[in-house]
Amino acid sequence: AQYLFAEADRMNTIEDPMLTGISRDFDAMLDPRPTAGSPALSNALNALPGDSFFMPANHQGAFSTWNWLAGWSALASGGYITNDEGTIPSMLPEGVFAMEDFESLPLGPNVNEELAGENVWTKETPRNMSIDDSGVAGVGNDETDGVTEWAGWSFANKEWWTQTAGDQRRSEFVNGIGTVAIADGDEWDDQPHAEGYVNTFLSWDVDITGATAGGLELSFDSSWRPEYDSNYHQTANITASYDGGEAVQVMLWESNSDSPNYKDHTPNEAVILPLDNPAGAKNLTLTFGYFDAGNDWWAIDNLVVAEAMNPATIAIARDGANITIEFDGTLQSADSATGPYKNVDGASSPFSVTADAPQKFYRAVR
Repeated sequence: AQYLFAEADRMNTIEDPMLTGISRDFDAMLDPRPTAGSPALSNALNALPGDSFFMPANHQGAFSTWNWLAGWSALASGGYITNDEGTIPSMLPEGVFAMEDFESLPLGPNVNEELAGENVWTKETPRNMSIDDSGVAGVGNDETDGVTEWAGWSFANKEWWTQTAGDQRRSEFVNGIGTVAIADGDEWDDQPHAEGYVNTFLSWDVDITGATAGGLELSFDSSWRPEYDSNYHQTANITASYDGGEAVQVMLWESNSDSPNYKDHTPNEAVILPLDNPAGAKNLTLTFGYFDAGNDWWAIDNLVVAEAMNPATIAIARDGANITIEFDGTLQSADSATGPYKNVDGASSPFSVTADAPQKFYRAVR
């Protein structure tokens, strides 16, 4: 033991670690996390080995702000340790603010679907997500909510979903792996339900503290099949709200082929959307809406919010009657600030318009 503490290269010291709580009783007062000012949080640390397997830490020992023993260990079940989990440190790659592939969700058995399975479906969301199903016709009543599994956004094993729905090109969603998020009005409509539609909204809260203004993008894998008839006008959209502010639409897909926002059947697609996050924003709420639906589907997987690798830039200057737009990326324009935006055909930087031209809004994207 003397060697372990006397050898300078090991950087070990004998000091009070200033733990949050020490107890040997069944009182849930044991808390191994160091408090502010603890030498475990401030002493010099050994350099990491030259191996990408290792991740840097700002503390010595097993704990910092995250009590990873809470909720599952023998100490927790025996009543020794506090159940306060604390703050879970980020383990995301540099420039990535959030990732979600739904693989951590525990799946349960089928409810109304005929294809039996023990671990195939759930309504339980990841901890930073929530579902608003209040607009789904008959929701909450097994006799009026259609096929219960699809009464709003749900999470399911993709292979089971494909089989129980009779495929219909769902199997082409090859980018979706394992558990995926699904809004499926087609399957929902296979059992009697109250009059109305599937109007469901999946929200995702993301901490974007420190993000470069205008530098974030949302990427995800998608499987979409439209439906438009005299009854159902299936629509999908995504909105972004920053620090609790007004939600801004960043994507709109409609099933009406006459609409400028028409989205054709795309069973397997990688989608990237610029988010135009304002300077200083700390919290982002993305909401994935699926509404006016009752036939066909939208499924998503592998969601990522990250800094764009090479974000687009735009600068607009006016000189008398002439307006010059300098940009790096692809120039898009729209008649309103919320879109829909379309590429400006043949545009190169600098791009010029006159001040008396019809009002337009411009942005640059990658």
